[in-house]
Amino acid sequence: AKRSELPRWVIDRLGAALKDRDHGVRYNAALALGEAAHRREVPSTTIAALGEALKDSDADIRRIAAKSISKAARNQGISTAVLVALGDALEDGDAKVRRNAAKAIAKAAGK
Repeated sequence: AKRSELPRWVIDRLGAALKDRDHGVRYNAALALGEAAHRREVPSTTIAALGEALKDSDADIRRIAAKSISKAARNQGISTAVLVALGDALEDGDAKVRRNAAKAIAKAAGK
C-alpha cells in the first residue's frame, strides 16, 4: 500500500517538535521529517529546524537530523546556513553524526 504524504501543517508541527524537551519527541519528529523529505520537497524552514537540531545535546538527535537532511537533499536545495551546520557536524564527537553529515553534504553537492 502506498503511504500518503503528510500535510503541510503536520510537517510544520514536526519542525516545531524538534525543540521539545523530551528526547523521544525530538527523535521521532526528526525521523518523520526525514521520511517526509525523502518523498517530496519540504519547507526550507523545516530543513533549517533540522539544521538547528544538529546542535542538540543528544547524539541520537544529531544523527537522525543529519540523516534527515541527507534525505531532503535528494529533492531540494539546502541553504548555506544548513550547509555550515553540516560542516560543523563533521567535527562532532560521534562518528555516526560525522558520517551522516558527510553524506548530506555529498548529496547537496550532487544537486
